[in-house]
Amino acid sequence: MSDYVLTVPEEVYRRAQQIAEETAQPIDQIMIDHLKTLSAPLPLLPPDEQAELDALHHLSDDAL
Repeated sequence: MSDYVLTVPEEVYRRAQQIAEETAQPIDQIMIDHLKTLSAPLPLLPPDEQAELDALHHLSDDAL
């Protein structure tokens, strides 16, 4: 795990603190759990749609 200092608005901190108290968890864990929800992988496209999308990278601006 990497250490990172993040300044958050007071209302965000208070809400995280409230959740931490209600769930008897450390506030750090509440913040980490929430941040993990933001990094959910995007759904994969079907192979044929992905191939079409990849092909667009090879076209010029005029062709697009």
